[in-house]
Amino acid sequence: MTKTGFEPFFSPDGKWLYYIPQDFAAGISRMPAGGGPESLVFRDPDLGAWAVAGKHVYAGLSPANGPCSILRIDPESGRREEIYRFPAGVSRFTFATSLAVSPDEKTIYHAGSKRTEGDIVLVDHFQ
Repeated sequence: MTKTGFEPFFSPDGKWLYYIPQDFAAGISRMPAGGGPESLVFRDPDLGAWAVAGKHVYAGLSPANGPCSILRIDPESGRREEIYRFPAGVSRFTFATSLAVSPDEKTIYHAGSKRTEGDIVLVDHFQ
């Protein structure tokens, strides 16, 4: 059976392939790198970004109401731990790979923003 999904990442030891399944509703899944059954690692409707580092999966949650947070998830036990909560209104996660964790799991990088803005561009005299 062929699996399809988005944002695939190998575990640092190369044993697992983590990804967002095609239907997205399932959250973060993993399967053995050499093939095998898929298993659900994490599911949350507020999932906005994620990363794999060391022996953990990190999830950035962006609830519609309330501050964003970062969870550390042990994929073996399913244990979840909130490791950081942003001050209200400070940051939002997007699926633009906006979360990264150093290999030693001591530093987290987040490309966040307080708001989304755009520019209006006028293109004049074109044919």
